[in-house]
Amino acid sequence: MITVLVPGKAAAEKLGQRLTDQLVEEWRTISTTIRHHIRTKVIAFLTEDRHQAARLELWQTFASTLPPSADPDRYRREMDLLQQQSCWEWGHLWNAQIDHTWEPYWAAAPLGHPEEALRIQPQANPDPAWPTTQQTWAERQSEIAWPPTELPSPAEKATYTTELNVGTWWGSLQQRLRTAHMAVKNTRHWQIPAAPGPRSSLSGQFSAVHPRLNYQERPLPDGTTRDFREGGGLPESSMRLFWLIMAYAYKGLFNGSEMLNALELTKRMAWQFGGVAQSLGIQVEPEQ
Repeated sequence: MITVLVPGKAAAEKLGQRLTDQLVEEWRTISTTIRHHIRTKVIAFLTEDRHQAARLELWQTFASTLPPSADPDRYRREMDLLQQQSCWEWGHLWNAQIDHTWEPYWAAAPLGHPEEALRIQPQANPDPAWPTTQQTWAERQSEIAWPPTELPSPAEKATYTTELNVGTWWGSLQQRLRTAHMAVKNTRHWQIPAAPGPRSSLSGQFSAVHPRLNYQERPLPDGTTRDFREGGGLPESSMRLFWLIMAYAYKGLFNGSEMLNALELTKRMAWQFGGVAQSLGIQVEPEQ
């Protein structure tokens, strides 16, 4: 949550929109960085000679979970497909989750009368009506139900006889902003993307992502299309194989049994692999 003092309604609207756009873009940038990192890391794990022993261990672990009727070669072919960048088709699903589940919102509350200074200069006979004028104007500008607390409080009134600093109203202002925030939050209209395939094992919300879980209409050889937005997906065993690969590619970050959506992946990996730590000047442990 960010609180900023701005000179008037127009400035508040302009800043609110600019910060909204910037925060959304930062979120998308972090998420895209992570998505590309996963593709590069997994392909390297599946192709580089130094990971040969780990791949053998992974396959033995996965094969032991397959039923007797399963065709192991099918999953070997699937691992081969994951080595090809062109087979990573999860961009539409990833973006649908990222773009529709992060929604910054803002609210503004008036502080002081627009025709009077926010600061009252010390004087022998200060205007006793000044605080009332400020409070009355603020309430008149509001379209939400204010908290029942009065502004200024008895403790703050003492400062009005000498010198008023903006900070003396900070607590009351924050309370008003919290009330305004709740009003905005409760009236938002969410657009939730469809969730084909298995859901996240962590939250139960949204599809668990998989590189080959497409999220658009795909033409088939017979001229028909298959709409992957309405329940199409991949076998659960394919999903388990990918997330087991993730556990081996990112040792210590995943346990092999969990399956996450794009939001959860972005949050978990943002610090080390999404550039958050680096942007703050914090060194992270190099990858092994």
